[in-house]
Formats: sequence, C-alpha cells, structure tokens
Amino acid sequence: MSLSERIKEVRNKEKLTQVQFGARIGLKQNTIALIEGGRPTSDQTIYAICRTFNVSETWLRTGEGEMYESKGPDTLGDYLKERGVTELEEEIIRAWMELPPKERRELLAHFQHRLANHGVIPAASSTAAEHEETPEERHERHKREARAEADELYEVILKEKMEQDDPETTFGSNSYGGGVA
Repeated sequence: MSLSERIKEVRNKEKLTQVQFGARIGLKQNTIALIEGGRPTSDQTIYAICRTFNVSETWLRTGEGEMYESKGPDTLGDYLKERGVTELEEEIIRAWMELPPKERRELLAHFQHRLANHGVIPAASSTAAEHEETPEERHERHKREARAEADELYEVILKEKMEQDDPETTFGSNSYGGGVA
C-alpha cells in the first residue's frame, strides 16, 4: 500500500469527506484529491495528519506497525480501572462531573474549608468558589449588567424628556402621575 493509499485509509477510517479531512489539516479538497491520487506529500502534511488523527508516522510513511499511536486509556472508565478505582468511586466521579460548574466550585470551597479546619490541608488564601467563572456564568453576569445599565440609561433619558416638556416639573412629581410606571 502506498503513502497516498494510507492517507486515504486514514480519511476513510475517520469517516471524513475530502473537504472535512482537508479542513482538519489545513488543506483544500482539491489538494487532498491530488495527494490521494499519488501526488508527493510534504513532511508538513504528514506531520499534520499524524498530529491531528493520532496516526503513527512510521505507519503512515512505511506501512509498518500500527496505524494509530497508543494513547493510553480510551475512556474515563479505562483510566479509573487502571488505577484500581471501585465502582462506587467511579460513580462519585461521574456524578461530580455532571454537577454544574458553580456547584462544583461551591462544594470545593466547602470541603477546602472543612479540611483546613481539621488541619488535613493548609488553609488557602482564596477559596475554590473564587475561581474564574464559566463562560455560561460570565454570559449571565454580562446580561444582568447590561440590563442594569439599560435601566439606568432609561431613567436618565426619561428624566431629560420630562424636563424638556416642562422644565418646572421635576422627575417623579405628581404632574406626571408620580414617576415612571
């Protein structure tokens, strides 16, 4: 099997079109078609394929050895079993990862505080709850801040408009029904 055939085999094993495969390694579809057709392949392209798809460079260049590099356990379960974790410990780890990030941080802060009080771990200068917020939390904070700023701006504009109508009237007076509805 030639280098071009092995490259095509990688693409087929990954179940990618030439367009998708090329996009993953930074090449256009027509270049992939030329390579698969036998055009000489640059070292840079070979490295990109190996790095992106975890393919053995030796296999890709020569056909010798295994197609894919050994990369350790394939799943969290395999990883945990290699370390002798019990089923209960695995369930706890999986349940932990299903918690929302904010709850995980709060629980970490709680345990950090409790363990530090018992002298098991040193007291930390910052708690786990003070760690960087998640993108979702940051988005929600930005929305709250934008709403607050919009409300403030609304009040300023409304006051200015009311004063334009009647400069003698102050914001919130009975002339306008006691303020903003």
